[in-house]
Amino acid sequence: MSVLFIGAIALSSLLTLMILGWAAEQGGLTYSQSQQALNYARSCAEYALQSLRADSTYAGSGALSFTGGACKIFGIDGAGSENRTICTEGDVATLVKLMRISATKLFPSTYITSFTELYTGSGCTF
Repeated sequence: MSVLFIGAIALSSLLTLMILGWAAEQGGLTYSQSQQALNYARSCAEYALQSLRADSTYAGSGALSFTGGACKIFGIDGAGSENRTICTEGDVATLVKLMRISATKLFPSTYITSFTELYTGSGCTF
């Protein structure tokens, strides 16, 4: 009888460890996808900054596709080569990351004053 009791405890411990391992793996995957979405949003921000440096009338919009996801460039606030704000979004699976980048000057060097991750729903309002 005690062998059966010890076996039941061992089996329940094994199942608990397996479930905890699976949960940790899922959390790691979500974190990895979240970071990838943020990197995609940064990639679109870099692309938008380069486009602004090449053409100060660049108004934004557009998207880039990657192997595991995509990013979007929303409208760009401001005009000329000073005080510009860019909003981007990175998507991986069901995860979305938003970024707002503010630059005070584009020439001769680019001066970034903020490079901020936004919470979903608090996007740029321009």
